[in-house]
Amino acid sequence: MIITKSTSPALEKEMIQIAGIRCACHLAKRIHPQDQILLLCGPGQHGQLGQVIAKALIDWEYALKIVFTDPNDISSNQTKAIAPFLLSLDDFLSRIDSFDVLIDCVCGISFVKPLEPSLRSLFKAINESALTVYSIDLNSGLEADSAKADPYALHSSITFVLGARKPAHLLQRDHQLFNQLEIVELGWDFGHTDFIEMDPMRCQAMLPKKAIDSYKNQNGQCLGIAGSKSMAGAAILSFKAALASGIGYLHGLIDETIYPQIISACPSAVCHFLNQSEFRNLLVHADAVFAGPGMNRCTDLNSVMEILLENCTVPLILDAAALRWLSDHPESFFTASAKLICTPHLGEFSGLIKKSIPEIQQNKLNFAREFAKQHHCLLVLKGPHTIVADEDGRCYINQTGNPKLAKAGSGDVLCGLIGGFAAQHLDPFDACVLAVYLHGLAADRSPRSEWSFLPEELPEELRKILDTMSS
Repeated sequence: MIITKSTSPALEKEMIQIAGIRCACHLAKRIHPQDQILLLCGPGQHGQLGQVIAKALIDWEYALKIVFTDPNDISSNQTKAIAPFLLSLDDFLSRIDSFDVLIDCVCGISFVKPLEPSLRSLFKAINESALTVYSIDLNSGLEADSAKADPYALHSSITFVLGARKPAHLLQRDHQLFNQLEIVELGWDFGHTDFIEMDPMRCQAMLPKKAIDSYKNQNGQCLGIAGSKSMAGAAILSFKAALASGIGYLHGLIDETIYPQIISACPSAVCHFLNQSEFRNLLVHADAVFAGPGMNRCTDLNSVMEILLENCTVPLILDAAALRWLSDHPESFFTASAKLICTPHLGEFSGLIKKSIPEIQQNKLNFAREFAKQHHCLLVLKGPHTIVADEDGRCYINQTGNPKLAKAGSGDVLCGLIGGFAAQHLDPFDACVLAVYLHGLAADRSPRSEWSFLPEELPEELRKILDTMSS
């Protein structure tokens, strides 16, 4: 439950009662009348909630037994009503196969791993059984804010979320503890949250608006610095994505050797060759800049980055080779004139914070938010749930996308798309959120399988989605 310390005892009791009855209503729609139900109850408010659920299902004549992980946790106000339906933990384990459904009310939002050994043993038996598990608010063994999960945390078919989704719900692909979420509306306000959620309507509202009398220079000028000898592909992907965002002008600063490939694939891009005077002039007119895709073989990378960080004053998106350079020059975070937007995958993020990937995965959300705060930047941490975090505490955990994106080139598309939206004068955080959401949605909407899908199809899928949203 989410009940503050300032809540009076009477109001707390009423809120638990309301939440319990509403959970019971949701459960009743899922449980068959003939099912044998076991409700597993823990301590504190979460256990009290479980007792309200149990009482309601018993009143509605469901076949239910109750097990307390600690018998001392039984609330006095419910004891008489549920006493005939109590079962000892040993009795439950000895006849676990006779039950069809288990309702998990053990650990709530205050849980911090690890689980106690006795609970690990119990949860192991449940996870290995044929029981259909329904968790209330959170799967027991899962931390609400960090999404860290004990190895023996309970797996559920459905987790019924009380009122508002927590970070653990938004990071399901990282722990894979539930198959489905179902929101239980409680009817009261949960207060301010720094976590942003997206849907098609919000996405459509966030898209840059174009005045009927606008012209190309007013619709955003983006500068893309990408590619190097024999590495035109990444530049093409990022340029096409930037163009798909609807910008008025895309300037590409490229290695002269890849010009024929770039101009053939992206005739709308205005290409320039790397030299310092041209570079500085382009920076003066740019509304946003992205750099790094395909620059692995750029012989001038050091000077390019130094000029960028010294002279760029608009949102600067750094990816791939630019990020790897930044990990070797961490002081640049604090000397840059631009608002930095870093777009690492886990391997690149590991290089930036000097921690191992397994260590990051244990607390990915906290690492991301802390990095953005400490380095006064925007972080787009790519992965199954891409995280966007800024220094002010705002955070977005993406829910779109699928394994189709786990291919070289997908990140180049995202980099260009962020650049394109940022150049259209969106708030940089909003530009990142919009790009990440649409990038994943393009993969979701593609009819191709995860085996045959190619990253070069993303820009066209993006254009289709944007056509639909603007019509």
